[in-house]
Amino acid sequence: MFESQDIKSSYFLNPTGIRGLLHTKRVLFNVLVLCYCEGIKGKSQDLLLAAAKYHDIGRINDDKDETHGILSFKKAMSMNLIKSCCLYDDTLKFIIENHCIPDNKAYENIKNYNINNIDETKKLYNILCDADSIDRIRFRDIKIEYLRTNTAKRMIALAQQIYNNINLLDIQNS
Repeated sequence: MFESQDIKSSYFLNPTGIRGLLHTKRVLFNVLVLCYCEGIKGKSQDLLLAAAKYHDIGRINDDKDETHGILSFKKAMSMNLIKSCCLYDDTLKFIIENHCIPDNKAYENIKNYNINNIDETKKLYNILCDADSIDRIRFRDIKIEYLRTNTAKRMIALAQQIYNNINLLDIQNS
């Protein structure tokens, strides 16, 4: 079971930054909601929760950066954060490494991984990308037409509430 307490501020270069600890907790929550609504359970859900927790830990800046997915996966592996039960074939690696590049490039890259079920992997990739994209609510910069799943397109109001409440809880716990 993956919980938000597993996410340590020490994993991030800038834990209080816009892509730090609170962002990661919101993405984790978004993944849980999307998994529930999309019927994702078991190992696939565990894989997505791991991807949510570690997708940005390799960031070296808060700018647009198409390489931070590769750095994040390498860092998670070097820190022994990814449990072997979640790394079935290269699905988790693909999802983390490619979440920060355009979909067409990611789908082209999929052939470079040892992936048994490409359709399932694309579905899981779409869920992580949507969970991450929904958190753009903090910038007031969500483009609904770029979301991949119908569930994510219906989550905008929820994303605003998550953003408001997680930040409020963090302030109260300070």
